[in-house]
Amino acid sequence: MQAATWRRESISASLNLFNKLETGHYYRVTQCREPGQGSQQVSGGVFFEGDDPVSQALNEAQALAVPTYPPGPHCNALGLTELGHQMIESLMRRGLLIETDHTSVESKEAIFALAESVGYPLISGHTGTGGITTETQKRRIFALGGLVSPFNNQAPALIDELLTLRELIGPETFTAAGFASDAGGLASQPAPRADAGDKPLVYPFTSHDGAVRFDRQVTGERVYDLNVDGVAHYGQYADLLADMAQHEGGDQALEILFGAAEAYLQMWERAETVAAELRESADP
Repeated sequence: MQAATWRRESISASLNLFNKLETGHYYRVTQCREPGQGSQQVSGGVFFEGDDPVSQALNEAQALAVPTYPPGPHCNALGLTELGHQMIESLMRRGLLIETDHTSVESKEAIFALAESVGYPLISGHTGTGGITTETQKRRIFALGGLVSPFNNQAPALIDELLTLRELIGPETFTAAGFASDAGGLASQPAPRADAGDKPLVYPFTSHDGAVRFDRQVTGERVYDLNVDGVAHYGQYADLLADMAQHEGGDQALEILFGAAEAYLQMWERAETVAAELRESADP
């Protein structure tokens, strides 16, 4: 089994085990709503090598009967409970921003329906993780005045994702998108480009407006270079943006990215406006 495939299946099996330990049952799956959604649930689990406590605990937990799943992809059959509906409605009345990532397909659809019934903006903070956000869903988020942020990637791929998002944003919506690192989770940050040796980011470089000069970042005796280390820490986001600028479409993608803060504020203003309307309509 290829390493990437094993990693996906091992993570899937781990989450299914945790779901069993937390809720008392393994994932209950159903047919997905749109192409690209869902994942292949592993039948019988995955053996974790190593004698560390986590691997041993996971292997012991698999003594519990893991279901045999039909061919996938599979989507979680569970959606919002009645209490979940009440929670989303309460969040909207309070003007709080609602993250749609890491929700099941059925839960996400219910959240969309509730938000669209009153015109409340939603956010996909790191689309493509915790379950894919489809093109249709991205359009629906933008139509509500929400914000979609692709996952962090190497410069050429991030440019492509941002320019693709631009085509999904309606003319009545501020044209902007962010990007997410998810560095606090299991996600990896962008590695050096395969062609970095032939087409490197040249140091030093200046900020987009030319006001700040950047050289390789140094911590103690360690010198960080995007061409060698990739994005090794948050400080190298400046390097990643400079790398975007030297690729085709980079300036247009950066324009979209640099509008993300304003788009976030406009989204929040929209949320507060709708929330005030909801509270007013609920008053006797």
